Amino acid sequence: MLDVLNRYAHGFVSIPVIHACRERGLFQLLKTEGPLSLSQLTEKLKANSGHLQAALRLLESLDLITSDSAGVYQPGEKSGRHLLIPDDILDLYRFPMAAYVKGELAPEILVPWNERSCMRWGIDDPLLSDFLDGILVIPLLLALKHHQLSIETRTPATLVPTAVRQELTRLFIALKWATGSGAECTLTDAGQFMLDRALNLGTTASYGSMLLQMPELLFGNPQEIFQRDAVGDESHVDRFLNVVASGFQHEKFFTDADEILLTIFNKLPFEEQPDYVVDMGCGDGSFLKRIYQLIRSHSARGKVLDQYPVCMVGADYNQAALGITAHNLGEIPHLVLAADIADPDQLVADLQKRGVDPGRVLHVRSFLDHDRPFAWPNALQQAEARRQWDYSVIGVAADGRLIPPYLAVQSLVEHLARWSSIITHHGLLLLEVHSLAPSVTRAFMDRSESLHFDAYHAFSRQHLVDADVFLMSAAEAGLFP
Repeated sequence: MLDVLNRYAHGFVSIPVIHACRERGLFQLLKTEGPLSLSQLTEKLKANSGHLQAALRLLESLDLITSDSAGVYQPGEKSGRHLLIPDDILDLYRFPMAAYVKGELAPEILVPWNERSCMRWGIDDPLLSDFLDGILVIPLLLALKHHQLSIETRTPATLVPTAVRQELTRLFIALKWATGSGAECTLTDAGQFMLDRALNLGTTASYGSMLLQMPELLFGNPQEIFQRDAVGDESHVDRFLNVVASGFQHEKFFTDADEILLTIFNKLPFEEQPDYVVDMGCGDGSFLKRIYQLIRSHSARGKVLDQYPVCMVGADYNQAALGITAHNLGEIPHLVLAADIADPDQLVADLQKRGVDPGRVLHVRSFLDHDRPFAWPNALQQAEARRQWDYSVIGVAADGRLIPPYLAVQSLVEHLARWSSIITHHGLLLLEVHSLAPSVTRAFMDRSESLHFDAYHAFSRQHLVDADVFLMSAAEAGLFP
């Protein structure tokens, strides 16, 4: 069923991109005037080169377009797929699903969309049909999850209103997620799986506002999309949903870190172990809390915490996150302090002010480096030397322009070098995510999140690189596994 989850998320991100490119005339342009380079497409479409490059990578992964070694684009084998996307599909992104499942709207307003889904959207393309289904079912699954509502009559959970349940039952049966008739239904194993794993789709759904503004992102003023409101909240992403869903997904990766942490805190003598764990970008403090509980319950250090205490230090740019971290750590020995991933020297200075010996620190962080504020590199001669390498990095500047890949990689090296300069023998435990080339994404589309994941990260000006590029950049900065 993970392949289905991936297809839904792929569709949720891909459809607005394909729709915007079709409306702007990209496919017709390639058909009549191609092959064309990125610079030519940017000029002819009056596009933002960075966001357009992200879109082209997604379209290439879907074989809607293809490119050669020189970066020249032309129609792909599946180029005709764009004609199958309904003109009004973006209306579904605006559908008030939360109000609907609570019975605050007329039950019949979902009927036209349900009917189209049950008819597989009237197209003979299973992949695209699943993509379109994603736009309908992702908000539905998340609304049911958030409001703890059920359509299954045999469960004690709060049921959606009868008229709504009857309509949703019809959809669930068509998707083979339920059996039954009328407003009476029982979930199948597949249906239960989809509801249980709904939060896997939350990070993708959290960017719905940005995706709905894809024409402006690609061909207008992208900076307008990333403005904050009067109280500082982001408008392009539902940050609360993003944080909750990210935590749900990250748990398995935190588990993978346990073995490394136990190696550190089982090592004798205890005097050579770190006394502080500093989490840059601590979020809600979940990672720090997990680390402390692991040390206390499963490590040799945990048996002697009275003699050799360990303090958890939450560092974050966001003041609200620091407050939540302090609350969640509770009685666990801890500190919190404001910090910026782009300025590790200041972090060290602030730690010293709080009485923390930087030489006794184990630094950790999870999925933050790609979301750092981009800094143009200082070592331009070193950057120029990278021009010979064929990096597949897509970095987008604040104004929507493409950051040349060689500059993006040099910026990463310099970022990691700043951290290398403050890391002690206790090291840095870093969890990070990476991008994939379009050919790999296309070959493993159902088994990988990369199609949608790489796209919405690039569109939201986050800086993913391929895993090998990241490891080589770290090595160049003096950081080795």
